[in-house]
Amino acid sequence: MVYMIFRPYGLGAILSLLFLLPSTVVASAANFDNIQRLIASHDFDKAVAQASKQSSHYLSELLSQAKTLNLGNHPVWRALMHYKQGVFHDYVSQVDGKNYFISGEGKTNPEAELLATLASFFSTSKIKKTDLLYQCQFPARYYWLDKQLHFSPKKLPRQPCEKFAYFTQALNATGLTVIFPSSHPNSPSSMFGHTLLRFDRAGQTKKDRMLAYTANYAAEDNSDNDFAYAFRGLTGGFVGRFSIIPYYMKLREYSQMENRDLWEYQLNLPKKDVDFIVMHAYELQSTYFDYYFFTENCSYHLLSLIEVAMPELHLTDQFSGPVIPINTVKLLQKNHLISKAAYFPSNRVTIDNRRNLLSRAQYDAAISISKNLNALDLHALKKQTKQQQAAILDLAYDLNRYNNIRSTGILEAKISKAQRQLLIARSALKVKTIPPKDPKYDVTPDEGHDTARLSLGAGLYHGSNFIKLGYRLAYHDVLDPVQGYTPNAQIQFLNVKFKYFPSSSEFQLDKLDVIDILSLEPQDDFFKNISWRINTGVFSAESINSKNKRVYTINGGPGLTYEFDFFKHTFVYGFFESEVNYSEIYNNQVQAFAGFSIGLLTNISSRWTAHMTSKILTNINNRDHDAINRSKFSIAQSYRISKNISALVKVTQTKRLIGKRINAALGINYYF
Repeated sequence: MVYMIFRPYGLGAILSLLFLLPSTVVASAANFDNIQRLIASHDFDKAVAQASKQSSHYLSELLSQAKTLNLGNHPVWRALMHYKQGVFHDYVSQVDGKNYFISGEGKTNPEAELLATLASFFSTSKIKKTDLLYQCQFPARYYWLDKQLHFSPKKLPRQPCEKFAYFTQALNATGLTVIFPSSHPNSPSSMFGHTLLRFDRAGQTKKDRMLAYTANYAAEDNSDNDFAYAFRGLTGGFVGRFSIIPYYMKLREYSQMENRDLWEYQLNLPKKDVDFIVMHAYELQSTYFDYYFFTENCSYHLLSLIEVAMPELHLTDQFSGPVIPINTVKLLQKNHLISKAAYFPSNRVTIDNRRNLLSRAQYDAAISISKNLNALDLHALKKQTKQQQAAILDLAYDLNRYNNIRSTGILEAKISKAQRQLLIARSALKVKTIPPKDPKYDVTPDEGHDTARLSLGAGLYHGSNFIKLGYRLAYHDVLDPVQGYTPNAQIQFLNVKFKYFPSSSEFQLDKLDVIDILSLEPQDDFFKNISWRINTGVFSAESINSKNKRVYTINGGPGLTYEFDFFKHTFVYGFFESEVNYSEIYNNQVQAFAGFSIGLLTNISSRWTAHMTSKILTNINNRDHDAINRSKFSIAQSYRISKNISALVKVTQTKRLIGKRINAALGINYYF
């Protein structure tokens, strides 16, 4: 019987097969052991190369499935790794920390990084410096790859990740909210505004929301030099990192120290997307990106964090120019990701609202008490009603705390002895505080005009007609529609204007503002803020012997601003100014000026704004090539036609050695 079974194959063939079986088994076992050794030594690229050959190791099966499904080119994988199309490579990751990549080619090779990641999940030894296993270091990668490949729990056991479990438990996130602190010219790091992401907890209320955690992306900066900060921020000289910090820390910084209003935009995302974003936020804490002020900034990478849950929206790909924080909020709104918005006033706004409930004498009393508790004349206070006494003491407490923060630059949670005395006097009244009403906004910041601007107009200069064309890269000036913006601040970047004179067929650069900032911080009996302005760029000028020569300039200075109580958003200001110019038209090529300027800015209505300025500068060197005194007077008015269209009329008179020059222009601004 045995002979009959083996006869068709030949006895020699059977004996050869029986001889080869042990050697095949031995080779397979050796291959398996070799893969295990490579994984144990964290040489994952070689482990992938070995497993890609015929092997009984489970990694071989996973690699084959991943290649068949083309997971290395999947949108979610590209979002997790922050891959973008490169110049010299098909893809380049925007992550710059080497520790984020498992493969030696991971920065530019999505498939190699994915395959090496699969190999790393078999490792049972921890990563140096992090004390974490690879499954625990990259939970979002593990979660997504498990969903695609359905890992066998026997062949690839899930490893316990205590730190990640503690992280998710601490966040307890069921929703997400984008926080937008308004723009603030006095903060170089976020003068265009800022965005961060809050992880909202189940059952969270308005009062305890400050206890939630936030993901904040920012540049690591230890320099006090604003100019150095600007240069390094423009050139990618900073390291940008994600940090997970309690919301109350950022709330105090923005609302109390920098006096910036906060807008909270709640996102309408399902719980599974929230969980996936939490996983990715955990992964990003340990690495870094090169920080660029106008491109890879806080708002861009907040979108890159959110994008992992919805790569099909290509959120970060929708920016071809500067990434302005409020524009990222607009993008989320455009993609129907925002369910509602809420406004929270700054400490300064709250104080102003309390002040508006008091008479001038009561406000003066609150100021006196806040500065000197000896001024707390209980007998004089008793002449007021209890409710008025309470309002005075409430404001005095707020003013005292505000002054301490501003003078020390420290947010102290503990109350001082003086503040305790105020609270004791206040509690003795036994009446409830009437909270001031927050200002009502018809337009939220995301509903304001877009930040780039194109201008077209016509006018008359010294008897010659001209056509005017202008373009501004960002952001807002005081004559732009004020809805959604701070009415007393101006920040413009790369604002260029050209003129064409049909009579002479002459086309000339009129002006280029590289940066133009105006901060009008109103003063009163308590608030002693300093206003300031700075402008640098190029303008065209004419002298006796030449026309239309380019002048490189930088000017600015400090000043004072006052706001009229009886007419809201009407500001009168004055500045001490200095100016340095460089041009071929000057004998020594450099000209220096000093002088002063005054101005009046008013929002006549929600659509109509007027601005009047006058400036006198004295030449302090090179006097034989220009007027000793140079003056300029201008009056301009703008009218909002729609959200992104406004009309502007402006008349300017300048006086120099060449005489008076009048420039009158009418134009249309389009924002996009």
